[in-house]
Amino acid sequence: MRLFPRPQNGWLKRALILLGAMAFLSVFATIDTSEHFRTWRTARMWTSEQKVTAQAEDAAAMFAIASASVIFNTAIVAFSAVGALALGISVALDNRKWLSVSWAIGLCASACGILYSFTVIIYKIRIGERHILKGPIFDYNLALQPPIVIAIVGYILVFILWIALMRSARANQAGQGGQ
Repeated sequence: MRLFPRPQNGWLKRALILLGAMAFLSVFATIDTSEHFRTWRTARMWTSEQKVTAQAEDAAAMFAIASASVIFNTAIVAFSAVGALALGISVALDNRKWLSVSWAIGLCASACGILYSFTVIIYKIRIGERHILKGPIFDYNLALQPPIVIAIVGYILVFILWIALMRSARANQAGQGGQ
């Protein structure tokens, strides 16, 4: 006897697709997000004169924002992988508890995507009109590269789809439970 009936509308597969999409977006944006992090990590160590020349007087604050972006981006990969694993276990064992765990982990991954998007938007606002950070040896590009922009849009879309999918799954379970 199954502990929970497998739905016919495919929302388990859609959950796996959304978890995979979050992991892909995170990995896709990792290199460019890391570049911004390294830029501000380096800028924190410059002398006061170098910071003035480079327009990097706010290096400590920008480093904190870039660090938060890297942390949220990394957490998305971890949550997505664990969420997909929990979803697979729930299907293999027909276990509603593991399914609930996978939904919760997926929601955490999706929330980290929203937090990543929020920190990158704050970052962009704080950068303002600066496009290049003139370093003593290298110049650093402060523009948001396409992978970051795609990730922001994707995370927001995935968050909306994740909430809709969770509602659909709950309504489906309630409808099957009442029969």
